[in-house]
Amino acid sequence: MTSINIPEGLTSIGKEAFWGCYNLEIVIDNYENNVKVGWNAFENCKSVKWLK
Repeated sequence: MTSINIPEGLTSIGKEAFWGCYNLEIVIDNYENNVKVGWNAFENCKSVKWLK
């Protein structure tokens, strides 16, 4: 997995949800709502970037 698209209506990403997804580079947030990100949700995702 190299990218994820956060769907409209999602309110939170659980703790350690993407832990160890080493190839994850892009998280795409297509809407205006705030998303609560849990503890270590993107741990060891060294190249992750957020795009709105």
